[in-house]
Amino acid sequence: MSPLIPLFAAIDDMHPSFNYKQFDFITDRNNLHKLLCWAVGASNDFRIDVDVRGSTCLFTRSEGQNTTTIRHSVGHGHEYEKAATRATRGCEKATGHYRMISIVSHL
Repeated sequence: MSPLIPLFAAIDDMHPSFNYKQFDFITDRNNLHKLLCWAVGASNDFRIDVDVRGSTCLFTRSEGQNTTTIRHSVGHGHEYEKAATRATRGCEKATGHYRMISIVSHL
């Protein structure tokens, strides 16, 4: 139903008292990628729904085609992710994962 459900399920299982309210935005990498492509004028049709819960915005993407063809000659694929991250104990055979980051801005 929502691509963010696995994220919340994993966090709730591993950290039942996790404070989601500390984040202004919760999204996935693909949403950020789609927004960047749109900003430079190279986007396909997509929609990002924003649900506001308190002061936290949840971004959920909706598009006609949920897969993208990736040309191997462009970019580095998942090599940076493989080099810069490691699997959490007990998840070594996982086929994918989510990561939460915090960006602090002093505007």
